[in-house]
Amino acid sequence: MDFVVITEHPPNLCPSANAMVRKQMTEGFPQLPDLAKSMGVEIAYVGVPMVDHKIFMVLKAPNF
Repeated sequence: MDFVVITEHPPNLCPSANAMVRKQMTEGFPQLPDLAKSMGVEIAYVGVPMVDHKIFMVLKAPNF
């Protein structure tokens, strides 16, 4: 099954403007594929439009 995940953050927590959040994203984001795989989830798409503080993901998983 395919699932769409849409996340949103406030402007003050945007990695482009907040050094602490940027550091967390830089360190944590590369771990997502292995974490997803360990849970039986495939990351099919990640989109980060730079204007609306959202992240879009399409995930393939056997269930919710």
